[in-house]
Amino acid sequence: MKWMTFVLLAVILFEGTGKPSSSELAVLYDQRVRQGSKSIDDQLLKRHYSYWMDVFKAPTVPEDTSGLFLFLTVCNLEKKYQWSDNLINHKSDLVRKIFSRNNWELAVIDYLDYTNQVSFTGKTDVEFLKGKVQILSRFKDHNKEWEALVLDRLGRTMYDKNSYDSALLYLEKGGELMQKNKLKLYHANNLTMQGVVWDAKEKFDKSAQFYDASLEVLGSLSQPPFGTLGANAYNIGLIYEDRFGNGLKGLPYYLKALEYDKQSGTAGLGVVSEDYAAIARCYLREGDILKAEKYALLSLDVAKQIQPSAGFEYAKSLLVTAEVYGYKMHLATALVKAYEALEIFEKIEKSYNYDLRRQKAMTYNLIGSLKIKNNEPIEAESNFLKAVAISQEISREVFLIQAYPGLIESAIQRSMWSQAREYWASWGVIIEQKFKAATYQQQLHRLKGLEISIKSKEFASNQSWEKRLQDFLNADSLISDIYLKGLFLQTRYMNHQNMENDQVINHLLKVQQALIDYLNFQYHVVNAAFQSPNLKALISESIQLGIKHQHWDTDDRIKLVLVNLLSLNKSIGSIPKRNFQNSTEESGASLIYQEKKLSERYAEVSFMIYAHEIGQKQVTKNQLVELTQEEIRLERDLLSIREQLQAQFSAYFYSYFVAPIGSLKEFQSKIGKEELWIETFIYEDKIFALYANRSEVYVREVKLDQSIKDRWLIRNPKDIRNGKVFESPQLEKFIGEKLPNFQRLIFVPDSWLALVPLEVFTYQQEPLLFTKEVVYDVSLLDRVRREKKSLSPYQLQWKGFAPYYENNSLVFAEQEIQRIHQLTKGKSFIGPLVTKDLFKEEASHSKIFNLAAHGYADVNNPGYNALIFGEELEEYLTVNEIYDWVIDADLGVLSACGSGVVNTKEGAGLLSLGRAFNFAGVPSLVIGLWEIPDKQSATIMEMFYENLLNGMSKSESLRQAKIRYLQITEDEFFKHPYFWAGLVLLGEDQQKSERSFFWIFLLPGIVIVGFLLRKFFQ
Repeated sequence: MKWMTFVLLAVILFEGTGKPSSSELAVLYDQRVRQGSKSIDDQLLKRHYSYWMDVFKAPTVPEDTSGLFLFLTVCNLEKKYQWSDNLINHKSDLVRKIFSRNNWELAVIDYLDYTNQVSFTGKTDVEFLKGKVQILSRFKDHNKEWEALVLDRLGRTMYDKNSYDSALLYLEKGGELMQKNKLKLYHANNLTMQGVVWDAKEKFDKSAQFYDASLEVLGSLSQPPFGTLGANAYNIGLIYEDRFGNGLKGLPYYLKALEYDKQSGTAGLGVVSEDYAAIARCYLREGDILKAEKYALLSLDVAKQIQPSAGFEYAKSLLVTAEVYGYKMHLATALVKAYEALEIFEKIEKSYNYDLRRQKAMTYNLIGSLKIKNNEPIEAESNFLKAVAISQEISREVFLIQAYPGLIESAIQRSMWSQAREYWASWGVIIEQKFKAATYQQQLHRLKGLEISIKSKEFASNQSWEKRLQDFLNADSLISDIYLKGLFLQTRYMNHQNMENDQVINHLLKVQQALIDYLNFQYHVVNAAFQSPNLKALISESIQLGIKHQHWDTDDRIKLVLVNLLSLNKSIGSIPKRNFQNSTEESGASLIYQEKKLSERYAEVSFMIYAHEIGQKQVTKNQLVELTQEEIRLERDLLSIREQLQAQFSAYFYSYFVAPIGSLKEFQSKIGKEELWIETFIYEDKIFALYANRSEVYVREVKLDQSIKDRWLIRNPKDIRNGKVFESPQLEKFIGEKLPNFQRLIFVPDSWLALVPLEVFTYQQEPLLFTKEVVYDVSLLDRVRREKKSLSPYQLQWKGFAPYYENNSLVFAEQEIQRIHQLTKGKSFIGPLVTKDLFKEEASHSKIFNLAAHGYADVNNPGYNALIFGEELEEYLTVNEIYDWVIDADLGVLSACGSGVVNTKEGAGLLSLGRAFNFAGVPSLVIGLWEIPDKQSATIMEMFYENLLNGMSKSESLRQAKIRYLQITEDEFFKHPYFWAGLVLLGEDQQKSERSFFWIFLLPGIVIVGFLLRKFFQ
């Protein structure tokens, strides 16, 4: 037995140190290129490489030259370019000495050396490749594989130089040889590349045929390569999204491409970056700016891993990021990124002799569109014309059809109507010749023609114009973005005409339905309408039309539509989880539970990725890969479950979404006596306000000097010490001189108005704080629909939470929770044991919860606003996650943190943590519009609970607590509104006559008062 062990050991040692098996490598290579088996093991290749490097140390020529040739061939297949280069260009020059006796082998060695250098420098040489093709074609009986590979490489190089016909010629010849010799792996890649070239020639049907042919070949392989699968999925997505303008149809293909490409490892980072960029474009095209921004940032992050701030992939990622910022009207940032991308393209073009005219044309078009948005029509036209020139040079009309809408807009901005019509006509010719199947381009072209007519006032002399517009809007399968723009044109037209009331009502109802359809498209419950400039412009124009006609509205139909239009923009719908939590159908309950858990995890994972991308909290590269893969799976599973819910339980599915109020009487019946309801909508420099009480509803445009905004905003009190005094705004300036009598004001702010607390306004020369009750809300429609809940006097169930922070601790917040605990006899959780999971579990089963914690504010993406329970990202409770939570509490108090933070640029309303809790089922919340110092917050909150226990309503309790705070504060500095005005009540506030939370505490007092009154009258 001992001798057998010795022999085995000797064999193993010899295998590890001796010559590796060339026959084994040959079998693996053959299986790889003909059957598509998995990549050849790196360790095996490393042994071969080490062996040949050792051989090259000796001056003699090795006997087994076929083994060396095979290894170099495998290096080319598996992209081991550095190893191949080290051998071919070894100082001994053995490779060329060995193969100099055989011309075709030497030609292959030269070709391998060429591919190595291209991978290092990017420099290509067409004439070199043509010469190798000629040499290899002479050898009829030797390795047609290499002739096929060189032809394929030549075709790809011609494509990079925009010589598409030549590219197809060489690719077709190479593909035929690959097919004939059954080189399936190479053939699948070749077919994909032919699809790319046909796409470049704008023959999209032909392009799709080749992608399908490639997929068919891949389907016959035992283990298809992820890279080629990803390329096919990406290219099909590109046809739908970019060529045909259908982002929704392209998105599933891009997501599939991402799934494949991520499995390619670090070698596939470039295509992963492109996948993210493409997904961002799809979401951008469909108006989902929140997801578009997330994927654009992911694209940038991956590109930085390849070549930070200088690489080709990074420049392409900059373009989609610039596009996102342009959509959000952050034009200065967008232009900086676009010009940076252009500079990188020009440097690469100059350094490596690459032809990047396609990328530059794309960039010029983007810069032109940004200049249009920035009202710089001359600069815009200059950039669009550069794109047109490149497009004509390289015969890529796709850049022409991207440029012409911008050129038309640049002419419109300068009132150059004849030039606008010329551009429009040229654009139409190209669409007719090359893009008949591109629905988006066809519809956009028709729309632009109508826009020229209305803006040039051509419609005044053209009786058919109105019919043309109406026919356009009534067309089947109109893309939603195009439909919104068409409605905007029609609304603007009606604003300049004398229209009948019935016409106005019917039109506004169409706009209302378009708004609802848009909001109901969103897969996440965070209302993304505020991010859509097209939608906001339409709402603004429609409100102006309604205001003009509301005075002749005898049956209140116009006023009803105005209420819906103004409030739907900020509405977040009903609470479907509460409506269906007792579902009797087991299958329905199971799906709903799955959807809830998936959605919660999706929100958590999505935030962790986003926090990494913006540099808020970094994770490792491996963690990031795992998280993004999990996010893709979660998104796919969520879409599948929601499709099932839509098909099987439509009532549940549609209860996610917003719905209009059907009756003005119904709306007004919810308004309390002596209440005044106000909701605002801000778009650009216009402020619209809805005013409603039990007897009257009207909407008007508020005329405010823009300088007022800067004077009204609450600033850090350090400004006082610098000599700046806060100016108390006059409510009369905001609402108007003629005000109905009111005691309570329900206010729904928009944009920057949320940072001007109403209690600091003066009314009849008195601060509102001392004379009126003020309650905030997220949307008047949500207020009307909100479920009314009563609180049993025996179920106070107060719970308080104060997490521990190693840095930046909230000392006074902890004391606040302890003191309120003593007041309410409730339950408190303080210190490191307060985790996100503990808070979610305990708060779900309380009637009142109080959280004194730090908040994380992201004004650009409000779905990622968060409450912080610890250092790790898993301990961040985000808005998106709260939306999928069901809480049965009657009152939530979020003190210290900036829980009501708003996006002051986009007009988002109270897109905040407070709003998320409201959606999750908490009808009343005390929130902070900014992060209030914890000492002052603790003082006010303690007095708030004392007032609440004494029987005051929620709003009165908070108001009196603020008044008391001002009375006991001696230092004038700390009386500044910064320290107290940001705490506001959001949501329901029943009058104590209607509903008392703590009558059990008042009962002894009532008995005593009754006894004293009886004695008095006796």
